[in-house]
Amino acid sequence: MRIKFRKVLDELNESLLKLGNLVIDQFEKSEKVLRTKDTELAKLIIENDDNIDFLKEEMEYKCLKLIATQNPLASDLRRLFTTIKIIQDLERIGDYAVDLAKVSMYIPENESIDSEISDYFSNAIKKMVREVVQAYIDNNKKKAIEIYESDELIDNEYTKVFSNIMEKMNSGKISNNIAVQTLFVIKYYERAGDHINNICENIMYLKSGEFFKRKLNN
Repeated sequence: MRIKFRKVLDELNESLLKLGNLVIDQFEKSEKVLRTKDTELAKLIIENDDNIDFLKEEMEYKCLKLIATQNPLASDLRRLFTTIKIIQDLERIGDYAVDLAKVSMYIPENESIDSEISDYFSNAIKKMVREVVQAYIDNNKKKAIEIYESDELIDNEYTKVFSNIMEKMNSGKISNNIAVQTLFVIKYYERAGDHINNICENIMYLKSGEFFKRKLNN
């Protein structure tokens, strides 16, 4: 029984890597679509979200089936429930890439969002997703804490960009529409960072058995 249990856990780790890569790919596409306003690419991002949802549901089913059929130990239960939470957070992060794609549809041809802004946040999120998935697979609490603390950089950049955009809008340097869409963009990235923090907290819980104060409740 334990051999079968271990085999499924290994499969879940492989699926988690795949899920993380799907999310990263979505952010790479959304980063591009914010620059190009390519409506076909935006539609593809929206369609590809189904692949993330399907994999999430498949992984959740595997976790629940293990719990129901394999009589897991307390430590195994903790890992399985933690895996489910992490899967759900990754799926939510992927949803923000879809939201970014939808923003591109509201940007007219003669206007654009500053690509330096979207590139900065996108690169940060992609790096954090890649690292946090690996930290979970490696049971690396130290790395999880490092990623958790790095989210402060995103929060600080969000505050700085928000103030800058408001100043530009109020002074007429950018249109109200571009200001609003840019604020949506940075908010989606900031929320993605919050969900990455959730994953970090779950990795810490997995190692210590203690819950950390959660930054995000949903």
